[in-house]
Amino acid sequence: MAPNPNARKAKLYNSRTIKTQLTDPSFVGKERLMVPDFLSAREFEIKSFELSQLNSKYASSNRVFQSLPRVLRRRAASHNVKRIPKRLRNRAIREMKNSINGLPPTKAHLRGRELYRLKMSKKLLKLGSRLKLLRNLPNNDFYDKKLNLRSKIKIINEQIKANQGETPKLNNVVGAYDSTGINCLAERPRGNIKYYKRQTNHVWLPTHVWHAKRFHMIKQHGYQIPLSPTQKCFKLMNRQSKHGSILFDTTFFNSMIMEINDEENFHEFLLELLRYQKKVPSSILNGEKSYNNWINIDGKKVGHGFVYANVHTRRILLRTFPSIYTEVFENLRLKVTNIYDCRYSLGSLDVTGPLALNSLSKVLHLDGVDSKIKDTWFKASRINDSKTIPVGTTFSFNINDPRLWKRPSNPPPSEMIANDLIIKLSQGGLVCQASLDKLFDHKKRNESYRGQLSIKALSARFHDLDPTSNELSVPSSIPLLISKISESSWTMILPWFWVLPVWSKLIAVRNLNVGGLKQVHQYNYENNIPTFPQDYPWLRDGWTYNEAMGLLTHEKYKKLPSQQVHGNRADYTNLDVVSPFKCDWTALRNIIQLKGLCDFNSLPQTEDFASFDELTRKINSIHDFEQVVKTLNEYNGDIPIELHEKGTVQALSLDSIAKAKISVVQVSIELVKNGVIKDGARIYAPNDITPDENGDFNIPHIDIIGFVTSGTYNLNVGRATGIATVSSDILTRTSNYVLIRNIGHTKFYLANYSHIK
Repeated sequence: MAPNPNARKAKLYNSRTIKTQLTDPSFVGKERLMVPDFLSAREFEIKSFELSQLNSKYASSNRVFQSLPRVLRRRAASHNVKRIPKRLRNRAIREMKNSINGLPPTKAHLRGRELYRLKMSKKLLKLGSRLKLLRNLPNNDFYDKKLNLRSKIKIINEQIKANQGETPKLNNVVGAYDSTGINCLAERPRGNIKYYKRQTNHVWLPTHVWHAKRFHMIKQHGYQIPLSPTQKCFKLMNRQSKHGSILFDTTFFNSMIMEINDEENFHEFLLELLRYQKKVPSSILNGEKSYNNWINIDGKKVGHGFVYANVHTRRILLRTFPSIYTEVFENLRLKVTNIYDCRYSLGSLDVTGPLALNSLSKVLHLDGVDSKIKDTWFKASRINDSKTIPVGTTFSFNINDPRLWKRPSNPPPSEMIANDLIIKLSQGGLVCQASLDKLFDHKKRNESYRGQLSIKALSARFHDLDPTSNELSVPSSIPLLISKISESSWTMILPWFWVLPVWSKLIAVRNLNVGGLKQVHQYNYENNIPTFPQDYPWLRDGWTYNEAMGLLTHEKYKKLPSQQVHGNRADYTNLDVVSPFKCDWTALRNIIQLKGLCDFNSLPQTEDFASFDELTRKINSIHDFEQVVKTLNEYNGDIPIELHEKGTVQALSLDSIAKAKISVVQVSIELVKNGVIKDGARIYAPNDITPDENGDFNIPHIDIIGFVTSGTYNLNVGRATGIATVSSDILTRTSNYVLIRNIGHTKFYLANYSHIK
């Protein structure tokens, strides 16, 4: 029977009614107030007020999914009970039964061919689980060949019969193994039988299943990468970066390990790889500190990378962005004795924020660590602001499986003196050589998986555990490397199949939130740090990103209905001179180079007729200047900009402009007053920045000097800021003011800039 439609209104009305008591004996002679008597007289009203607050709260959220906090709310919870936490599902089912619509109708049972296919799939999964219990994985024929369900079941059955009574290939029942390529690229991980088809082209990270339920995912560089949480978190991430910590799964950053037996060759190779000119610092050479900066290949900067070198072990760990990894690997393979592709055998987690190290210490339980390393680690983890620790500080040790503890625990207390801690950190000796050997050797990494427990086995052991105990005693030893890569960021490198167990405990730490690629970008631009590849347009990846975004923006612009042209479609001027859909570096190169070939400041606005010298148009006006720029605005395959090192090379003629390049520098932009900065905004630096009578700026579009690659409102500053790339001619200016104009707008904003080194 449907409920009374007026019952809800009556309940809401009663919840907002506060009962009062008129008798008030607390006043004496209308002049004196007896406080105890007044409180006792108002006791009934105070209790009624508190009760009305509770009634109002539950009256406005009469369904269980409406009373959940934001972090637990799901969009489909109103009709899907499985989206509600388990402790509240019975109540949710009762509410859905009592509602007008009731529970959704159940699906009809499958019949015929669909039922047969479902049963065969179930049989295949059971056989796959049985094969995993035998500590084995399906062979390559199962994954590589296009087979039907019957053929797949036949292959698994044959493999199970062949493996019975033989030595298992794996040392655990969860399917963990080490996939390392020795002097060649490694084979991609196959994944679980249930999901292996979904990983044909894009590999899943170890934490993919956890992220897929809570994040928007993006397919890039051969991986499925978390992009951003499904919930709004812009302000939350800003608060966490100031007062808490943010966790990122950065396993898609690829790692390689190189072996160089000769010490002299070791130093020469490292000097060529890093940005140093004469000598590599001894702290980096000896493995006391790490390096996180530009990586050079054949004298050219190819991108940022993380390097940990240890001359005692003759090994170098290099971690780079996945888009440049293959190029770097193939180049370095010709220069070293042995190189190991560890893309699918080493994973990494990055933690950012002042409590980053403290959050890590709550789940990392050290195993057989030297007393000096242990004491320094615990003292460093008690610091509430990790900025006091120098960049490059590196720890290495073994830990136990963090899942053996029910909940995160605080590190033991220690007498913390900042000066003593800094002295200990500067002295080095925080790296356990045995742990490094275990992490860098593929056989020892595989040995670390021995006896790794499944979730089901862990639950069974906790069920039999004494209720008063908080931990299990199961032998496990996980090697890892922890290093500080920036002012407030730490990276932890560990074996691939140990990433998920550590992750599952880290997400339970208080004051720690999880982010994706967008949160990395947000943290960087709020702290004036360029993000790869968006803010590196002179590199191949940055150029490709800019071109792809321009193409998407252009397609979106063309699909906008004609009825919305006046209200929503931007009014783009000089459409063919500078593209309004991207950062048009080719047009910028043509404008700057062409200005060097003519006296631009003395040109009139326009002339009656155009004049030509053979097939070349003469530049007699600004209109002629724009038309010549249009004819040269073609991309010939070479990136028209390069990072400033030696200065701009001036073209000698019109024919040489298409092959020339201009040097650029990175700057951080901040508006002087209120305003908006968006990606792709144009930057102008005229000789005279003077507003007119209305306070506006009238600047020719040809005075452009660069573009904003990342820009939006900055919560750290309280106004709009951005990361920009501009012509290196800005270094000769005495004023640090420029003008900003967003795409499709005519208003200019005054901003100041500072050079990013």
